[in-house]
Amino acid sequence: MQHYLYELIINILVHNNCFYQLHQFLQYHVLTDSKPLACLMLSLESVYTPAHQLALDMLKRLSTANEEIIEVLLSKLQLLPALRFIRSVGIVDTVSARKFLEAAMATDDSMLFYTVFKFFEQRNLRLRANPRFQSGEHCEMYVKHFESLYGTDALCPIPAT
Repeated sequence: MQHYLYELIINILVHNNCFYQLHQFLQYHVLTDSKPLACLMLSLESVYTPAHQLALDMLKRLSTANEEIIEVLLSKLQLLPALRFIRSVGIVDTVSARKFLEAAMATDDSMLFYTVFKFFEQRNLRLRANPRFQSGEHCEMYVKHFESLYGTDALCPIPAT
């Protein structure tokens, strides 16, 4: 029930262009953090640009919204902040490399794609002593894209066992 009251307050503040007050209410926790409130704030980014960061901050404080934070960052093609985030919360070993590689490819930035690819290649090397992606990760098209950009010599060599 409280969520609906907060949503009403936010909508009234936005409707009346009271963005300073909205910012203060969120920053000083007058409105309690929640995933639905964070989603509402994300939807307000077009009318109030800081809403995006306020929503991310709220999700981070919840500490149960890592997947949502990753999705928001990837949807905005903010790959380096997303990589820093997964490292900071210790979930590098469990996230989907494919999601990151897909977003990196969508940027049409070959250096960013290289960086993301190498990040996960190093993760694979650390986890399995092999830089290659496993077939279950469905990264074949990204490996081919990497090879088309940089050649097969740029791939991490498989260490001798």
